[in-house]
Amino acid sequence: MRRLFLKFPFFSFDAWEEVFKNLWNYRMRAGLTAFGVFWGVMMLAILQGVGKGLETGTMRLFGGLAVNSVWMWGGKTSMAYGGMQPGRRIVPTFDDLLAVKEFVPEVRHVSPQTGMRSEYNVHYLDRNGNFVIHGMLPEFTHIQAVNVVKGRFLNPIDVNERRKVCVIGLQTAEILFHKENPIGKYLKINGIPFLVVGLMKARKIGVASEQENQRIYLPYTTMDATFNLGNKVYFFGAAAHKGVSGTKLSEKLRRFMAKRHHFHPDDPQAVGIENTETDYNNLNGLFAALRIFTFVVGTGTLLAGMVGVSNVMLISVKERTREIGVKKALGARNGYIISLILMEALCITFIAGYLGLAAGFAAVEGISALNLESDYFADARVDLWTTAAAVGALTLSGVTAGYLPARHAAAIDPIQALRYE
Repeated sequence: MRRLFLKFPFFSFDAWEEVFKNLWNYRMRAGLTAFGVFWGVMMLAILQGVGKGLETGTMRLFGGLAVNSVWMWGGKTSMAYGGMQPGRRIVPTFDDLLAVKEFVPEVRHVSPQTGMRSEYNVHYLDRNGNFVIHGMLPEFTHIQAVNVVKGRFLNPIDVNERRKVCVIGLQTAEILFHKENPIGKYLKINGIPFLVVGLMKARKIGVASEQENQRIYLPYTTMDATFNLGNKVYFFGAAAHKGVSGTKLSEKLRRFMAKRHHFHPDDPQAVGIENTETDYNNLNGLFAALRIFTFVVGTGTLLAGMVGVSNVMLISVKERTREIGVKKALGARNGYIISLILMEALCITFIAGYLGLAAGFAAVEGISALNLESDYFADARVDLWTTAAAVGALTLSGVTAGYLPARHAAAIDPIQALRYE
């Protein structure tokens, strides 16, 4: 067994005791090197956690939007076309949407999102408030996800029969119904009763969630007939078939609307278009760059750790030349000497890396505990496996960095070492 310990000191308590004693003897250098490793790993964990929070929060702004969706609204022409002067108001209509669904093959789903503002008073019993009311079709859920927590969303029968039904937001329910279950009860919009069939909760956070939670959704056909919208939708969304890009869909819709409303297809102000796919790709590119930056920082941490550990081990070997010579004169093998040096490098990198990882986790958890969530920041967290892999790689790098000094120690001539002062 003793021979095994001499050959593999990793299994020897005495060897580990000697390692920690040596580290204590040059604790200032070892401590500074370990602190560099600790700080690098901690900052890597914090950077990763905060970056993840930024990515999660920003991506939530999409609120379940279909990536290949397009939103369009009316504008005012800025170019003369077909004998007509610029300055004409272009307003999309419900008939436009029906034509889009029939004649634009790239479109899979289309729905208006026609809003009425606070001039429409909403009340239930003696409670009232002003809420934004939207008219839409059931297909809206394929363009932007709706989180229905009770009841149901609008269906085709509601649209075809112009039923006076509605889906309300969570905050709308709290204001009007307090703790009552709103499903199956009637609220009144400008004195007209609407049956509540669904309760929805915002998928977004921050200010955006407050706005969404105060909405009321009606079937567009009901809203048009009841409040005399004149077939106008003003604002609508469309989702493309799989494999069709948002850019292509945007161009198709612009040209289709130009033909129906007689404006120049290249007129930039006749209609407004927002391409979700472009925004999504831009953000993905931004966060890909952030991940690359984090990787570069991690790589820098590894290199700095390797250099620091290698330097401190070289100094240690130089100062212990006589001691190493004595060990070799007493029969210590090269493998034993190399193992001792590597064990010291392992201690510095692993312990410092582990403490840095723990500190990074604690810092990110502290940030989360402060409840700093906003429209652009949410759910900050550290990827355990990625960061643990970084610590593992750092530890391996530290051991690798210690190998050169270890080989130098093993190559020391015992006779010369004994003469070393």
